[in-house]
Amino acid sequence: MFKEVKIILGLQQINAQLIAEIDAAATRYPGSFDFKLSVQDPEERLDVLLLSRKAKVASTNDFVKELKQIVGEENVVFA
Repeated sequence: MFKEVKIILGLQQINAQLIAEIDAAATRYPGSFDFKLSVQDPEERLDVLLLSRKAKVASTNDFVKELKQIVGEENVVFA
């Protein structure tokens, strides 16, 4: 069992369409788990962790599958 869902993305991967798709998925699967986004820039050695205060998500297989399709399986972490 986990308490949160975290997406880890490089700064260059982020665009308006990706954010809209992530937001839509989180909206479709409301729940009680924290939803976080870690934005990393290895060149500048920066890592910014963003926590959604409004969106809590469900831990359903459908949500996990959709999230992995949007951002890639390697970018989704459960803690």
